Amino acid sequence: MSGGQEIQFSIEPRLEQEGDLWTAYCDELGLASCGESLDEALENLRGAITAFCRALARKGLLEDTLDRAGIKAERVPASEAAPRVRVAVPA
Repeated sequence: MSGGQEIQFSIEPRLEQEGDLWTAYCDELGLASCGESLDEALENLRGAITAFCRALARKGLLEDTLDRAGIKAERVPASEAAPRVRVAVPA
């Protein structure tokens, strides 16, 4: 990821509630996160996906991993000088 671009994609999280705890899953990437509210679980999942994608990007594996997971990603102009990963997760 260079040249002032970011990778953007959307996922459809799987959500479960057990008692007062919410869990949000990204089955395509094998990631999950939880929170005391639905919003907190989704925000934590966004953070987990972003950290995972940044690690993949550093190793040059991001686009191939997303492709194999069936996630359609697109390159978009960066909103900041430093490259970062933007993850759009519908709430």
